[in-house]
Amino acid sequence: MSSSNNHSKKGTHQHVGTDDCQHLGQTSFDQLELDILQITRLFFLSFHHPESYAWINAYSMAEKRYDKPYGATIANAVLTAINAVCGARGSGLRYHDPQCSICQEYVTPEEQFFIGTLHELRVGNTSVARTMAMHLCEGLDETRTFEAMGQLAQVATDYYAHKIREPTRLNAGKVIMH
Repeated sequence: MSSSNNHSKKGTHQHVGTDDCQHLGQTSFDQLELDILQITRLFFLSFHHPESYAWINAYSMAEKRYDKPYGATIANAVLTAINAVCGARGSGLRYHDPQCSICQEYVTPEEQFFIGTLHELRVGNTSVARTMAMHLCEGLDETRTFEAMGQLAQVATDYYAHKIREPTRLNAGKVIMH
């Protein structure tokens, strides 16, 4: 994996060209997918720089964004998908620094294929999703990646189905249904 940053002890950070990157504003990603992107980047950072312990931040972010038990479940599904991708690819992949506000505004081609696969699965475009997974896996066997992304999409669907049916308590005496 490679990142668009330099995590040296001095804390320097360099922005690399974004010629083949897309601004997030030009994507069709919704808030869940943007959150998953950030969680994914934190996991990438933890693989690339284990001393960062960024995996802890990935789980923490997921727990803050999604009610229990879905936060950890979503983070685990993201990690499973990442492991499937890494097992299939013949080379590393690029990601943007999850801790830089400028870098966070762009998506690398690899990030685009990862979140794009999830997006297409969520909207029911399985053939487009499989094609994106093939690109993500560099034309190698995408089966495990596609299955893991399908599980991630299902966990997200389950989360939102659960949230819609569950009441939100404003105070002890009143219940409001979504």
